[in-house]
Amino acid sequence: GAQFLASADLRAMMAGDPGVPTYCLHSNEVPTVVALDFPGSVTAAPSVTHGDGDGTVPLKSLELCNKFPSADGGKVLPGVKHKELVTAAEALEVILCVVKNGDAASC
Repeated sequence: GAQFLASADLRAMMAGDPGVPTYCLHSNEVPTVVALDFPGSVTAAPSVTHGDGDGTVPLKSLELCNKFPSADGGKVLPGVKHKELVTAAEALEVILCVVKNGDAASC
């Protein structure tokens, strides 16, 4: 049957480095759809496979940020859902620290 993998290799789509210092901030340990298997055709109800991620993006994709040559460190916030990452107190503390210090070394 047809299969869609949410954790497909996105390196081809993200081949270029941003070219600026990049701090990678993401979460994990939230059940996330990583594959949909459509038996027979895409109009059939899919079989859903869950894995690690932030509830929206699979961990394999989230970790691509760390592979950029311009990546300047990073932090993982376990259990924080994708849509809550910009409002979680710990995430805001990390963002403010990076902005204030101009680098990620002390954050």
